[in-house]
Amino acid sequence: MSTPVLVIRLLFILISALIGSCYTTTVWPGGFTPLHLGVGILGGALFAGLIIALERGVKQFSLRAFNLSALGILFGYLMGSVVVLTVVSIFDFAGQGISLQAITIVKGTIYLVAVYFGMVLTAQASDQLHLSIP
Repeated sequence: MSTPVLVIRLLFILISALIGSCYTTTVWPGGFTPLHLGVGILGGALFAGLIIALERGVKQFSLRAFNLSALGILFGYLMGSVVVLTVVSIFDFAGQGISLQAITIVKGTIYLVAVYFGMVLTAQASDQLHLSIP
């Protein structure tokens, strides 16, 4: 591991611990106590450790695959928004009284399917995309 990356990680851990301790000593009831300070430092350091572990785990993925996935999610979200807007407009126009819970389930299903298709179609067309994707 190179020295600049190590320094960045250590600074991230320190800043996260500082933010955690500031949060627990100012927001939690009881004010500044050693327990709140310790919980804040430990919580911030654990959060930073989790983020660093996630970063090390993602190191094996290529930037191209990540960019294509993000682009597919964006396309799927846009496609899902169009479909949801159309379906909700049809139900409103027809005057059908559908419960809020049913509409939420329908919207979630539409978005999930649209994002899946967006990612799959973007992955299949990855050779034809001539954007600045490394």
